[in-house]
Amino acid sequence: MLEGLAAWVLNTYLGEYVENLNTDQLSIGLLSGAVELENLPLRKDALHNIDLPVEVKTGFIGKIHLQIPVRALRSDPWVISLEKLYLVAGPASNKKCDVKEEEERLLERKAAVSRQKCNSAQSKDGGSSWYAYSTSVVYNILENLQLNVKDIHIRYEDDVTVPRQSVACGITIDSLSAQSQTQSEEEKKKGMSFKLLNLTNFSIYWDTDAAPLANLAIHALKEAFERKLFISKSRGGFMDHQYIRSRSAQKPSYAEISPPNLSGHEVPLVSCVMPTWNRIQISLSEDQYHGLVTVMKEFERADRARPFRKWRPTASVKER
Repeated sequence: MLEGLAAWVLNTYLGEYVENLNTDQLSIGLLSGAVELENLPLRKDALHNIDLPVEVKTGFIGKIHLQIPVRALRSDPWVISLEKLYLVAGPASNKKCDVKEEEERLLERKAAVSRQKCNSAQSKDGGSSWYAYSTSVVYNILENLQLNVKDIHIRYEDDVTVPRQSVACGITIDSLSAQSQTQSEEEKKKGMSFKLLNLTNFSIYWDTDAAPLANLAIHALKEAFERKLFISKSRGGFMDHQYIRSRSAQKPSYAEISPPNLSGHEVPLVSCVMPTWNRIQISLSEDQYHGLVTVMKEFERADRARPFRKWRPTASVKER
């Protein structure tokens, strides 16, 4: 049972982002309550849920550590720790639209909604004793789950969209943590849970003369990200990032999380209260502003063209 719960936690939170996540060998280290995985490559489709014409070019997670409270599975927190989350994304390749793949993805989304409604109805009706027990265990795990992520760098590279300019923008975060908070009896009855979010040194940069990193080997990519610098395409050397929002710590923020059976049109699944984010100051140069507007227009154009991709010609038009 313990191996199954550990596999479920890892697959639920990381399965759709990590390539070849093998949870069949999790018995190693479980007696001590620890599971550790290293150098896991990211899936090419890890960003498909954001619904933008981008894809993962390369990336990896340096270390994943799952700490399991073996003696108190239901009361003590499960802790997931990630180190060195490095990701390089870019424009989605103009491959032929796979109509069958699009239909299967739509059907999978509908099936997920149907399963969610079925599980909610079963939980309301009581269901089997095993279902009730397993649901209780899973709920307590989610309720007490803690997440710690150190050294996050998510980067988007584009040398096609903006004419005569190689764009590279990204966000860097030194640390991100989420811990459960106490709630009132009324909130417990509604199934609400609260997480305290801590963000340290969050920054945004937009480099206008950056050499691409997507083609680097993993060890070279790791070295480039650890430098917290970028390689100038014209000058060839390392330079400081062109920050549009400089690095700064954030005060704790709260996230209110609703259970799936309450997340409808009126009740959001996740609601965040971020008191220090009422105003975010950014500073843009003319080149950065031009690049930002051009990329956003390209995203809008791709979104309008999406329904018609299946009719796009597969060969170029030739003059006769």
